[in-house]
Amino acid sequence: MQNLKKLSNLIKLSSNIRILIPSTFKIDQEIDNADQVDKALTFFSNLFGGATSFKALGAWQSPTAGLVKENVVAVESFCDSETLEKSIDQVLTFCENLKQDMEQDAISLFVNNELYFI
Repeated sequence: MQNLKKLSNLIKLSSNIRILIPSTFKIDQEIDNADQVDKALTFFSNLFGGATSFKALGAWQSPTAGLVKENVVAVESFCDSETLEKSIDQVLTFCENLKQDMEQDAISLFVNNELYFI
């Protein structure tokens, strides 16, 4: 525990926010999502001071198509709780626009490691 006290003098960002950028349009048409990822990185960086992206494989169970797998890109930022509270309406609007632009059933938004479907 003695070594952890060294962290007390550092900046702590205790909130995190992450969205998953699909790689499909209208659920099943593969697309290059580089523009959407770049927009999300820019948007999060402007709101929170920086962002990180990483690729992942997402899967979900469709009642009509069975298991659907797709490549996604996660875009994530860390911030303090005050900044998160102040920015959440803008994030929700960004996710709604992304959902409409990509014609998705939902966009996954993680706030402090809790998942919300937009």
